[in-house]
Order: sequence, then C-alpha cells, then structure tokens
Amino acid sequence: MYAIVGTSLPEEIFFRGFLLKRLQDRFGFLPANLTQAICFGAVHGLLLAGAGNWLVTLIIVLIEMVIGYCLGWLNERRSGGSLYTSWGIHALLNTVSALIALFT
Repeated sequence: MYAIVGTSLPEEIFFRGFLLKRLQDRFGFLPANLTQAICFGAVHGLLLAGAGNWLVTLIIVLIEMVIGYCLGWLNERRSGGSLYTSWGIHALLNTVSALIALFT
C-alpha cells in the first residue's frame, strides 16, 4: 500500500503535476519533460548514493530518467494532463519492485 500512496502519489504530484506543468508553461513540453525526467532520475540516484556500486546506481538513474520521461509524455500527450494514468503505472512499477526486493 505504501508503494501506491506513500511514494508514487507524492512523486507524481510533484514531478508531473507541479514541476512538469510549471516548466511546460514557460519552456514548452520537450524541455520541460526532459528537465523533470532528469530531476526524477537524480532524486532516485540520491536515494541510492553510497549503496556501493556506482555503475548499478548510474544504470538505475538512467532507467528512472526514461521512466520519468515516459510518464510525463503519457500524462501530457495521452491523458489530457491527468495524473491518474501515470500514477497507476508508477504505483504498479513500485509494487513490482517492492515484491522483487522482498523475494530476492
């Protein structure tokens, strides 16, 4: 439940609901979406900093950036700006990640 409400919802509200929309108003979709995706990846990288393997951390940051970009694109280009779809996908990804971590 925490993966759904405790992490994915606040992240979607901040990165796609606030940051992307404010940047998009000023700079247009592409620069705004790239910026929020980089920030999304960087925040996840900070959570892993010092975890040991810098290469694994870098790969995860890059994956998170791609996910952030795709969620931003989905939010703005396919969901009419609604956070529901990106939140649902984000929650699903977090839940799957938590289950994998739990059972490995």
